[in-house]
Amino acid sequence: MYISRDVPASDFRDDFATWAQLAVRYGDPAADMPIVRLDRHGLTVSADALEVPTIGLPRLASIVTDSTSLCELRLVARSATPRPCRTATVALQPSRADDHALLWHALRAYQIHLGTAPSHGESEWLHRLASTPTTCPAPRDAREGEPSSDKAAVDGAATWLGPALANSRGWVSCDAAFTLASHEDAWFFSQWLEYHFAEVRAWARMSDASADLREMFTRVADHEVEVRFVFRSSERVVRACAEMACRRIATETARGLGMAAEHWLAGSAVASAPPGTWRRAVVSWQSDGYTLSSKQ
Repeated sequence: MYISRDVPASDFRDDFATWAQLAVRYGDPAADMPIVRLDRHGLTVSADALEVPTIGLPRLASIVTDSTSLCELRLVARSATPRPCRTATVALQPSRADDHALLWHALRAYQIHLGTAPSHGESEWLHRLASTPTTCPAPRDAREGEPSSDKAAVDGAATWLGPALANSRGWVSCDAAFTLASHEDAWFFSQWLEYHFAEVRAWARMSDASADLREMFTRVADHEVEVRFVFRSSERVVRACAEMACRRIATETARGLGMAAEHWLAGSAVASAPPGTWRRAVVSWQSDGYTLSSKQ
């Protein structure tokens, strides 16, 4: 049985690039910049402050691990943030759609080669769920700087309802579940989904131009990925928009990654309501297949 839960932000210790020890290599002589995060902002690398790439200039780079090149593509530095000890974190993005596709083809091939995923991910999740009040966390774009600690995540959850209650349109959530072939595929799929947040927002609008997807939270549980879509839109359009986004997600992962991802969708719920009234999606296996229902 699958039961969705109120979903905190992803734990960056489970980030694929960090776990696989990936790096970006520029220039000759080669200088490797470890990738510390792979998310909707692109590839965030750690670099010497004197070797920060020129902002806005596409440059040929390699994605490497253990001195092995996974692919070559053109990356653009979008921003740089100084850090202590004369270092900086730099946000890089592929410069063309073909480069995005090339990156994820290479990462998928490498993930298949590794054949494993972080073993501590789900236990960390269960620990956090046991210690965190049942509320939806603050949107990521309301947080700044490095990923927060568990305490900061709880503090953020306590302030989540503030903006929603202050706006007459409110926040509306819709939960979905994607079923993958294995835990490793589910974990990799969750990484791909976070990276493609901008595309998911656009796909949601294909059903209704008024759809405003503000946040997306994911959780990996065995071979399933739970997703909570949070909209700032009319409740009547949210479920159809989430369904459109889910269909496009499944289509793109099948086309671009060779992954089959079946999805199941719950009803929508007004996120400014008390947390105890948020809907849960329940999917159970019966002899004739899956059944889906919503309950309080």
